Amino acid sequence: MKSQRRAMVLASFAGDSLALGVHWIYSARRIQKTYGRLNRFVAPAPDPYHSGRKRGDFTHYGDQTLILLEHLAGSGRFNASDFSEKWAATFRNYDGYIDEATRTTLDNIKKGVAPLKAGSPSNDLAGTARIAPLIYRYHNDPQALVR
Repeated sequence: MKSQRRAMVLASFAGDSLALGVHWIYSARRIQKTYGRLNRFVAPAPDPYHSGRKRGDFTHYGDQTLILLEHLAGSGRFNASDFSEKWAATFRNYDGYIDEATRTTLDNIKKGVAPLKAGSPSNDLAGTARIAPLIYRYHNDPQALVR
């Protein structure tokens, strides 16, 4: 079972890297026409979102997943205050795209809002893209995972 959990985390990183080249392109027809089936890493188009990235890099979602994984690996458990500090420090000088939800959360942290209340009210599904390390860590404790 541990190998399946490990594969889940690695697959989330691989999926993020595969998505980089077409990230923010919402037309499946355009993706198919321009790239075909995405079974290889492609460089992002020259746009304002991922202009500093190259083929195989992570999007901002993958970078956030890596911060979470490093936090869990270093502490053995999720600690909102510690994670929030590391996450915010990374994004203060971040060289990639910063979405509105991240900007809002950073502003809230800067204003002194507590970590568990500082999150953006965004209703997109980006959080699910970053959750694999938490599932890996708390697979045997669903209540802790939800908390």
